[in-house]
Amino acid sequence: RRPPRSTLFPYTTLFRSRFTIAAVILLAVYFKKIKNINKNELKHGIIMGVALFGGYYLQVLGMEYGSTAGKCAFLSATFCVMVPFLSWGVFKKVPDKYSVIAAILCIIGVALVSIENGAHITVGDGIILISAFFYAVNIMFTSEFSTRENNDTIILAFLQIAVVAILSWLIVIIKGDIPQAYNIRAVMGVVYLGVF
Repeated sequence: RRPPRSTLFPYTTLFRSRFTIAAVILLAVYFKKIKNINKNELKHGIIMGVALFGGYYLQVLGMEYGSTAGKCAFLSATFCVMVPFLSWGVFKKVPDKYSVIAAILCIIGVALVSIENGAHITVGDGIILISAFFYAVNIMFTSEFSTRENNDTIILAFLQIAVVAILSWLIVIIKGDIPQAYNIRAVMGVVYLGVF
């Protein structure tokens, strides 16, 4: 069962504002470079941005559907062991023995965290594992696309952040997730995250 949303400072507002600020700053600082964007950069930046948005949004959704902060932090971190195996499947880069050992340890860790103190696996935990998959996809593509000769990493960074901002705005509009009150500490936190 999904808990009621807070009207004080919804998570989608956090993402929308944070990534919008970051995209505007990058555009202002690197405008001369960004205006020369090519088709490959556009395509790759959009792919990276969609994957990054999926990671962030599903992580928040998992928390809303009953995962705890501790389990969320651990389950989200499983993206680390997913990356080598995704690269194996997509780009035919075979993982080494350390990746296999890390994957086994991670599965054991997920089991231990999920069953501690009689805790049970929630729908939110499953959603967070899916978000970890999106983070892994983002890292895999970031690693692959940023090393290609005709891609500029600054342009890719701008595009993926701008895509997250746009998708977050769309979610806010669709869900009507507009805050009715603002907490100054939350606002300052968003500004900090957006700038730095």
